[in-house]
Amino acid sequence: MSVSGWFHNDEACQVDTEGIPELDVPGIEPLSLGQIALARGPQGAKLTAVVNDVKVRGPSNFKITELKSDLNKNRFDFKILLPKLEFAGKYKMDIQVLLLRLQGRGNITGSFKDYACNVTMRGHKEKRGDNEYLKFDPMKVKLRVGDSSIYLTNLFDGDPVLGPATNRVINENSQVFLSEISPVMEKTDYFPQCKKSDPQIEKCILDAIETLRPKLLKGIPEVNVPSLEPFNVPTLKLDRTATNLRLKATIKNMKAYGGSNFKIEKLKLNLNDKYEGQMKLTLPKLSVVADYDVRGSKILTLDISGKGQLRSNFTGITVVVKGAARVIERDGVEYLQADKMIAKLKIAHGQLAVEDTERPVAATSAAAFFNASPGVILDILNPLIEESSAAIFKAFFNKILATIPLQEILVA
Repeated sequence: MSVSGWFHNDEACQVDTEGIPELDVPGIEPLSLGQIALARGPQGAKLTAVVNDVKVRGPSNFKITELKSDLNKNRFDFKILLPKLEFAGKYKMDIQVLLLRLQGRGNITGSFKDYACNVTMRGHKEKRGDNEYLKFDPMKVKLRVGDSSIYLTNLFDGDPVLGPATNRVINENSQVFLSEISPVMEKTDYFPQCKKSDPQIEKCILDAIETLRPKLLKGIPEVNVPSLEPFNVPTLKLDRTATNLRLKATIKNMKAYGGSNFKIEKLKLNLNDKYEGQMKLTLPKLSVVADYDVRGSKILTLDISGKGQLRSNFTGITVVVKGAARVIERDGVEYLQADKMIAKLKIAHGQLAVEDTERPVAATSAAAFFNASPGVILDILNPLIEESSAAIFKAFFNKILATIPLQEILVA
């Protein structure tokens, strides 16, 4: 039996269409893509475009025409043919392709015929518990499209002359446009790429972060980017003895709200002979909920031992993070890994409430003491907060960097 024939029996097509909820496999008819963001572009194409609520019809008619595998390298190469794809969504764009500038916000509809793509998937093994899983890196894709048609409403703020004329030009020269933007469409990068040699690389990265900001709310599971709303820290262990402080605590199920409202005030990178950077960011407000278990601990002369749940609000937060990374190789592919991370924090104000199951009266008194003099307590705790923040930042970045090859982040 041929590969394409095996993938196209009636049962397989029905599963493809409806999905497999038990395995978290979504349905593909229609295929909901949520949001597609494109930034920057090659050669004559300069792109800043976001398309939301994208729905594609026709993917279930795919045919796999060729499949090759190298199980020793966890690599799979295959070719897919789709007779026709129809799509619709809501767009916002500022695009220049060759000499044509496209600007607008509205609805987009279109179709591609004889849509073919060559796909390369490469994975690496990772262990979770007693089981071993294969986790795939971002795919490499090459596209070829036959006939195509695209229609954009409300181009140039609904200009009755420019809008229709631009749609005609696009469709009369569809192959020219596709040849210009195909390299961008082929990229499966979850992060817009920047060139290492770009003299304005800091601006490129800041623009890329802003492009990604909507996705950061819910996270990007495919590349291990966790959700920022809320930002979850499963377990945090604290152990510190210093002047006016003895703290031994386990914090669990910590959820922080407000992290997505960060603003990067400054970014400085050194990529000449090393991978070093410094970033200053501000947060207007951060609300934290967590379970705590504190033993044998004091701040000043106040016993703060207990167990329960805390709720806190912090405002006017400034964070300066310095870090360095090194290149590591895995399965012949280069990745970045954060080596050092230092964080400096300043918190303007804080409020705390606790529900203690062991010492409720003492805990209420401790919270009242904190709320009366938050600056004093935060100054005492600041070295520990900075150390914990640096560890969280390092784990956050390494979780992402472990899944994306260096070449996919920074183009040489």
